[in-house]
Amino acid sequence: MKRLINWSSRMTRVIVAATVFLLLGSVLPPLYKNQARPLPLNLNFTVTTEPATGPALNILRALHHEKPADPHGNPACESEQAPLYCYIEDRVTTLQRVTTTSATNDDAVASANSSLKVEADGKTIAEFNESSLLNRESAYPIPGLNSSQQFNITSLGTGASSMDFERDGISYFFPAKAEQRSYPYFDPMTQTAAPIDFTGTEKRETIPTYSFHQEIDPVSVVDSLSFAQQDNLEQLRRSGPAKAMFKPESLERFGLSPTEHVILEPFYTVKRDVWVEPTTGTILDVHEDIKIFLATDADQARQMVEENDTADRALFQADMSWSEATKQERLDSVRTTIESAKILSIVGWVGKVIGVVLLAYAASLYMRRHRDRA
Repeated sequence: MKRLINWSSRMTRVIVAATVFLLLGSVLPPLYKNQARPLPLNLNFTVTTEPATGPALNILRALHHEKPADPHGNPACESEQAPLYCYIEDRVTTLQRVTTTSATNDDAVASANSSLKVEADGKTIAEFNESSLLNRESAYPIPGLNSSQQFNITSLGTGASSMDFERDGISYFFPAKAEQRSYPYFDPMTQTAAPIDFTGTEKRETIPTYSFHQEIDPVSVVDSLSFAQQDNLEQLRRSGPAKAMFKPESLERFGLSPTEHVILEPFYTVKRDVWVEPTTGTILDVHEDIKIFLATDADQARQMVEENDTADRALFQADMSWSEATKQERLDSVRTTIESAKILSIVGWVGKVIGVVLLAYAASLYMRRHRDRA
């Protein structure tokens, strides 16, 4: 029986080799890039922020009607009944968050835990602990009542917890193979997910990243943290004549009479920028402009933010950025994956070039054979 392929022919061997190189060059790089990358089950990393200076109300002094620590040369701040704004102090704040993942009974699900500590002037003022069950493929929480959250305001000796609630939106991780689109992003203070929008691409030490931006308008902390006992949050409310809460220029701006009785409650707002390595979904950098401040209602809170008039009634205010050490560690954690993809991309390009050259050589052999026969 006549053989269909003459393996002794040089042209046949060249064509087969060209085909192999073209297939390897075309298949290997996208196969590696698009392979499934489930969330690892052994993550354990720490995120710290650079020290940030911002205004904050000395709640304990205000509650106990003590004289402000620094009257700032204002005679009105010399009294034990000083106006609220006299108790505002500049504090140096840092955040530290430890995030871990571990296995569950379901191979497709990871247990994610996060512990956040807030320090001001070297002292812990608040702690937040969260846990969720995440889909390892999408990094989203799995449906059901499987998330929990606890917080403790150390300076006030108060706290609360919410066990077994359903959480929506991503938080600690983006999905692998992240796309240039908006994602629902969970905010622990509002207890809801809001869109975080894709804004562009840039490189961090040659590593391509996607940038995302989120802004949350002022929301009532009391309403958001509805799981907390209301008497725990009552200490954050302040009431009294308007002149005891607002400076004269603010009274005029908000149309308040000095003797008018007002009740202030805490509001929260944040502007957040996140940089993500899209292949792995690893968050490489975060910048958050956080404000928690007192206002009479949501309308006044929005006006205060628009006019940058939150400092005099700030409970917490800081422009937080990840530390250089944290950003470097997060970059290093994805470097091997990205460099492997780059190497395979080069190998793929070289494979295609060799394949094309071999095909050209095979064509020349074919033409030479036909000339010899002629």
